[in-house]
Amino acid sequence: MKNIYEALDKQKSILESQGYTVAYICVYGSQNYNLDIYTDEYKSDIDMKAIIIPTLDDLIYNSKPISTVVETEWGQCDLKDIRSYFQTLIKANPAYIETLFTDYYIVDNQFINEFDNIFALRDTLVEKLSAQFIRAMYGMMCEKEKAMCHPYPTIAHKIEKYGYDGKQCHHVYRLWLMMNDYYKHNINLKECFVPKDKGQLRILENLKLNKY
Repeated sequence: MKNIYEALDKQKSILESQGYTVAYICVYGSQNYNLDIYTDEYKSDIDMKAIIIPTLDDLIYNSKPISTVVETEWGQCDLKDIRSYFQTLIKANPAYIETLFTDYYIVDNQFINEFDNIFALRDTLVEKLSAQFIRAMYGMMCEKEKAMCHPYPTIAHKIEKYGYDGKQCHHVYRLWLMMNDYYKHNINLKECFVPKDKGQLRILENLKLNKY
C-alpha cells in the first residue's frame, strides 16, 4: 500500500513539473479489486487517472479539454480535464465511476472540500444513473469479450498459446459479479468491487494468469 501512495505522489509531482494542475489522482485497476499480483510470473501495473484543472486561458478561449494517456514507470496514467471528467461521470462510464470509490488516491489541498462533496454524492449519482450504469457495464463486458480472442500485438502470444487472453476474460467475469451484487443483491457499490467469496477471487486470479 505504501508503494502505491508513493507512486501516486511521485506521478502527481511529475505532472505538476510539466505544468499541469492536478486536483485528484487515483489508482484504477487491479488494486481496487484486490486482484493485484506480484510474483515472478506476473506483476501488476499501477495504473492511474489524474484529473487536471484547466488554465484561465483554456477557459477564456474554450480550448479542447485534455484527454490523453501517458506511460509512467508504474503503468499508464490517464489525464482528464475536470470538465470532461464530470461529463464522463454523468455518462456512467464504469472506468470513471471507479475513481469515486477507490481507496488509493490523493486530493490536492486546494480541492479537498470540492472532492469531499463529490465523494459524499457518489452513491446518489450511481443510484440516479442506475439504468445507464448497467448498460455501460454490459457494453464494457462486450468490449472485453471481443478483445479476449483478438490477436493484439501485446497479447498475440497468449492467443497462440491458450486460445484467449485470460486477463480480458477475468474482466468479463469481474464485471458480471459486480452487476450481480449491485443490482440483484443490493450491495453497496463500494463493496462490490472486491468479491467476498474467496472462491470467486481464486477464479479471477487464475483467469488473469491464464490457468484455465
